[in-house]
Amino acid sequence: MEEQYPKPINPYVRGSLVKTNDSISVTKKILSESIHEFHGDFTGEPIWRINAHSKSVRKIILSKYYNNIVSASEDGFIKVWDKETGHLLREFKHEENWVCALADVIVNPETDVDYFLFSAGKSGKLFRTTIDDYLIVEDIKAHNLIITDLAISKDNKLVATASWDDRIKIWDIESLQLQVGFIGHNLGVNSIEFIDDKNVLATGGKDEKIKIWLPNGELISELSGHKHWVEVVTYCPNKNILASGSCDNTIKIWNWQEGRCLLTIENEEWINDLTFSEDGNFLVASCYNASVKVFETKNFTQIALFQEHSKFHPFNHSIGRESTNWIYSVLFDDSSNKIFSASSDGCIYKWK
Repeated sequence: MEEQYPKPINPYVRGSLVKTNDSISVTKKILSESIHEFHGDFTGEPIWRINAHSKSVRKIILSKYYNNIVSASEDGFIKVWDKETGHLLREFKHEENWVCALADVIVNPETDVDYFLFSAGKSGKLFRTTIDDYLIVEDIKAHNLIITDLAISKDNKLVATASWDDRIKIWDIESLQLQVGFIGHNLGVNSIEFIDDKNVLATGGKDEKIKIWLPNGELISELSGHKHWVEVVTYCPNKNILASGSCDNTIKIWNWQEGRCLLTIENEEWINDLTFSEDGNFLVASCYNASVKVFETKNFTQIALFQEHSKFHPFNHSIGRESTNWIYSVLFDDSSNKIFSASSDGCIYKWK
């Protein structure tokens, strides 16, 4: 029997939600104001490419401890790369199944100790790896189907898992004990992210919904408007907005506290991943058709296009839809003026 939190008073009740259709005009106050000076000049020019894995690269993150790139693949390997040169620093493999979700945390930031790398994928197991001179690996059977995404709470105490078994689960980072588990979406959960210091969660699923949760599993709100799977949700703390990407070929920008869609960006293909730069000035989106787009976040105008990834992937695709390359994961470097992208061609690019 899964342990449940006592239900606290909901601090985010705003009355009835405003449901959205395809597109609602921009809320000028939020989307036109910028408290940061814009910088950067993205041109879509590659800096380096590495043939990183023998199968699709499903996830890349910028390690909080090593300040380098960590990648996870359908070949089962996790690899650490020098972010400046692309040189391989370390690799390891816990099992033969895909790895498609990564998250890391420094439990005690003041002392810079207790670094954990969490990984998960097709087996439904959650792995916690302590990386030092040697590896200490612990695992638990967390879900009955593939774990699609992981998230670390803002206080570095919780790790959340999302799965195609429809469930969301929250675990204590140090003990790996289950804190709460609940049904999140019909047909499967694709994306999960902690979005504030109260450990509020945003999730996206195959039921075309975005949902906002308290950490005890209480549903705060449901954001409607997408017409196909929600592949990714990501949060911009500087603007306090959410972005979502869907297989309906759109990106939507949300005021999550009021349940309002602020803007819909039309695209020619599915959106696989989204992330904001740390300064909040840019949003990068990866697409099904081997392209990556960069938008400035003052008006959400596209400012760069990257198309260096192979148009066709040489490996067995995880979803049998023709043979177009999927760019699964994108992220900014710590200066917010370079971008990394990884795809089903097995490659990782660094570009500007």
